[in-house]
Amino acid sequence: MQERTIKVEYSRPRGYDVGYRTENNFTMLALPVPEELEGADSYRVYFESTVGEYLQTELLTPVDGYVTVKITSDIVPEPGNMAAQLVAFADGEIVGYAPMITGSAKVSIPDGTERLSHSLAAEIALNTAARHSHDNKAVLDKFAESKDGKPTYDGEALGGGAGDFTIKMTVETDGDNYTVTSCDKTIEQIDAAVASGQNIKAIAFDKYIMPLIQMEYSESYVFGVFISSLLVAATVTKYPEPGANAWQFCLVSITADIVGYSNDALPNISTVEDALDELVSKSHTHANKDTLDKLSDSNGKLRYNGSDVGLKGDKGDTGATGAPGLKGDTGADGKDGVNGITPTIGANGNWYLGTTDTGKPSRGEKGDKGADGKDGTDGSPGAAGADGVTPHIGDNGNWFVGNTDTGKPSRGATGAKGSDGANGKNGAQGEKGADGKTPVRGTDYWTELDRQEIVNDVIAALPDGTEVSY
Repeated sequence: MQERTIKVEYSRPRGYDVGYRTENNFTMLALPVPEELEGADSYRVYFESTVGEYLQTELLTPVDGYVTVKITSDIVPEPGNMAAQLVAFADGEIVGYAPMITGSAKVSIPDGTERLSHSLAAEIALNTAARHSHDNKAVLDKFAESKDGKPTYDGEALGGGAGDFTIKMTVETDGDNYTVTSCDKTIEQIDAAVASGQNIKAIAFDKYIMPLIQMEYSESYVFGVFISSLLVAATVTKYPEPGANAWQFCLVSITADIVGYSNDALPNISTVEDALDELVSKSHTHANKDTLDKLSDSNGKLRYNGSDVGLKGDKGDTGATGAPGLKGDTGADGKDGVNGITPTIGANGNWYLGTTDTGKPSRGEKGDKGADGKDGTDGSPGAAGADGVTPHIGDNGNWFVGNTDTGKPSRGATGAKGSDGANGKNGAQGEKGADGKTPVRGTDYWTELDRQEIVNDVIAALPDGTEVSY
């Protein structure tokens, strides 16, 4: 069976198809963490199975906003409805619930898948038995599969060669009838791809990938794949019947009445459904099966557990009572028994036997909140407090509490000098003044030449001693 993932939307809490009864680990249920529950320490998913049993997962950690859990056969042991709910924990206590979602499991069909036990203990035992290790685990862990089904190693595609040859077809549906309306490859191109050794596959509805499974080279090709209980197939022929399409597509649900079955012991049986009807009606069990399985026949003689068993004869007469036997010696002390395993409580809160998680919680779920207690009586008034000390400003400008200088100034420090302000605008033009006096030369002012003439006249007028006698 191919794994599939169901991404839950709380806006659509009902109607999810969770697979088939007894299906085990094929369907992944991805539950989104609501915004109000983000940041919790851990999460569990609580289930109500299709038969009404209540189950819960171990502590889980969300990835990319989703908590993902596999649907096991314990959850869908029978066809019917199941329910799931994401529960958030912090410090070991429940702190919130996501909305509950419901889904249904359908009746399964025989497909060779072993039906596992309905108990968690059996599930754990089977998984434990399947564990093994590899010396080259680091290398093996790098192998994966791409979205189109190709093997990869460390993220790179494997195989090489001529690569893939993909045929994309468009199919229209009319109820259960399908018509291929277009295809992007011709049968001649398919012939060339086969000749070059390419990996040939056809794709329909952009989701059904069908590898080439049968061919008559250059005549016809068959593509097909089983997905869950469906057969998806397509064929192309070079010479179709008159009026028929060269391409044909089918999507068939595989049920017990169309699967062939043959067995020499049941010569009249031709289908799996007929075989089940025949065998189920005759099936039965024995409470003492282990004992009956030890009986056998050898040459007409009855044997039990490999030894001949004689038939019991008639009852004989009672024999005489024998004499008491001698008292035997005291037997040696027996060996000490193996120490028992003391149960412990694991980190997830479950009981452990050694390293085995029993899946049983060590304490019950948190109970409902109790009713509020009654209000207490009012307390007595307290004694009056002592008078406080009024702060004051000291001579140094600091705050004082009593005589204690707090060192805190009562006002802030002087700020830095501010920058000069911008120049003011020019003032308005004043009124026109009165006409001034026109200066007169020789009265109001002298030129340099005038000054020099005055000096020369003064010098010439000075007596030189000839004009006066003594």
